[in-house]
Amino acid sequence: MVHKIIITAICVVSCSTNTKSTTIPARAASTDTLAETEIAQDIDSQSSRAGRQETNGADTSHDDNSTQESQFLEPEQYCELAAAVFCPYYVRCSRMAVNTESECLAAFIPACNSRFEPTYIAVARRGQLKLSSAGLSACKAHLTNVSCEKQIFDLDLGCADMWVGTAPEGTPCGPGIESFVCAAGTTCVIDTSLCGTCQSTVINGTLCDADNQARCEKNSHCYNGVCVARPGGGEPCEPSGIPCVLGTSCVEGNAGYECMARPWAAPGEACGQQAQCQYKSECIGGICAHTSLIGEPCENQSCAAGYCANTNTCQEMQDEGEPCSSPIQCRTSVCTSGACGPRITTCLE
Repeated sequence: MVHKIIITAICVVSCSTNTKSTTIPARAASTDTLAETEIAQDIDSQSSRAGRQETNGADTSHDDNSTQESQFLEPEQYCELAAAVFCPYYVRCSRMAVNTESECLAAFIPACNSRFEPTYIAVARRGQLKLSSAGLSACKAHLTNVSCEKQIFDLDLGCADMWVGTAPEGTPCGPGIESFVCAAGTTCVIDTSLCGTCQSTVINGTLCDADNQARCEKNSHCYNGVCVARPGGGEPCEPSGIPCVLGTSCVEGNAGYECMARPWAAPGEACGQQAQCQYKSECIGGICAHTSLIGEPCENQSCAAGYCANTNTCQEMQDEGEPCSSPIQCRTSVCTSGACGPRITTCLE
C-alpha cells in the first residue's frame, strides 16, 4: 500500500463542465461557523479591498491597470479561501463524507494544497490565469441557496468566474485546470493528442453549425442551427430533444423526464455507474470507502491528502526543491535527481 493517493478527493479545484472529451468550456454562532469565520472574513475583506481605491490622503489617480490588478488575489490563497466557500455547501448537499463544516475544512485545505494548488500556481505564473476576488464572493453567495441537484460541477454556474483565463483564441490549452486559461468568449477544444487550443464561441440565439465553425458557449447546444441553453440539473427535458448539461442525463422520474446527475453515495454504500462517492472517499470494489488525512493510517485505504508513506500513514507532500524518491511525494508531481522539481503544465509548454 505504499505511495497510494486519491487524486480526486476534493473536486472543487478541477470539476466543472470541463469534462467533455472533445470540448472543454472556458467554470450565537455554532462550532462550525466559528471554525470557518476567520477564512470567510478573509474573503469578504479581500473583496472589499479589491473594490475600493485608496482615499486617505494618498494619491487616488490610479490607472486602469492598477485598479484591475487589485481585483485579483494571489493563487497561493486559493485553497484556504475556497474551503470556506465550498464547505457549507458540501455539508448541506452531502457532497463530502463528513458531518460538520469543521471536518470539511480539515479535509479540504490539505487535499487542495497537496494536489491542485501547485497547478493553479504554475498556470498563473505563466500569466494565463487569475484568481478573482469578485468571483469568490459571487460563488459564496450562489452556493448559499442553489439547489443541490442543480449544481452539477463545483466550478460552474455562479462559481464559473472564480478563475479568470486570459489566453486568446489559438492559445494552447489542455484538460482540467489547463482548460481554464481560455479567455471569455473562447473554449478549450481538445484533439486526439489530449491537448487543444482556445477557440471562439457564439452566444445563445446565434446561428451555429454542425462542423463547429460557430461553436456554442458552455452549457449550450447547437440545436436546429441555433445555439440554445441546455436544460440544467433538476430541470425538465425530452430524451430526443435538447441535451442536458454535461454531467447529467435525461431520465424519467416521478414528475416526468428531468436532467439528473448520478446520486452521491456515502462510505459503505454502492458506487460505480449507479452512484458516485462523496468527496473524501473512493469507490473500491463497488463500495465507497473512507480516505485518510495527514497522520492517519493508509494501510487499507488511500490518502485524501498527502501520500501513503512506508510507515503506512499519510504524510505531507514535499515542496519544490525538497528531497524525494518518487513523484508521488511531491506537490508538483515531479521528482528529479532526488529533489522535487517545478510543476509541468503539460499542454501549455
